[in-house]
Amino acid sequence: MNILIVEDEYKELLFLTNFVRRSFPDMAIVGAVNNGKAALEAGRLHTIDLALLDIELPVHDGLYVAEQLKKSNPDLRIIILTAYSTFQYAQKALRIGVNDYLVKPYLEEELEDIIRKLILSSDCPRSLCHSFPFLPSEPEHPYTRMALHIISEQYMQNLALPALAENIKTNPDYLSKCIKKDTGMGFSELLARYRIQSAQKLLASNNYSAAQAAGLVGFSDPNYFYRCFKKYTGLSAKTYATLHLGR
Repeated sequence: MNILIVEDEYKELLFLTNFVRRSFPDMAIVGAVNNGKAALEAGRLHTIDLALLDIELPVHDGLYVAEQLKKSNPDLRIIILTAYSTFQYAQKALRIGVNDYLVKPYLEEELEDIIRKLILSSDCPRSLCHSFPFLPSEPEHPYTRMALHIISEQYMQNLALPALAENIKTNPDYLSKCIKKDTGMGFSELLARYRIQSAQKLLASNNYSAAQAAGLVGFSDPNYFYRCFKKYTGLSAKTYATLHLGR
């Protein structure tokens, strides 16, 4: 992931540069500049995934820079770091498509949490419906999208809502509400349906018994697996496997 840091105060620029190198060693700093013109030039020369922008900058202010960078790179994530907390600035930043707005002085942990959430969000596939075909529509809330992405990669493990929320850096109750609003089902049902979907693929391959498939997709209780399978497919696991014999 490429990051651009734009800050006109030398000490702050140095702090942010060291912070990124220390907290996100896999990030490539493609620019650490102190004015808007240099920021736009960096955007022209490099593909930038994340930008940390101050507002008060020489030549071009940070909001102008953000707007221009977003025009050429709509997927760019932007965090505004500023001493200005006025509503007008925040409103314009939101209209431009800035992802977050931190008012100085801020805690280092705050910035780190925001960046980690943006990284996780950017790693999520744009369309999750192909992985979760039983969803009524594409989920909108970033926390729901992050949760689905994690479920698709860790469903075979002992995955629980509190641990999932901690991974995303949010409250379990709030995450549960986001999932319910976006998918129409609770976390437990969502996880069970994805596991059953995965079990169907294993059974259709004719290489696994129902009990083996249950364990491989994360069900510790075979009886619960059998009940869920019948509930979500309309068939028993044994019948489903038999129908796919010889295919």
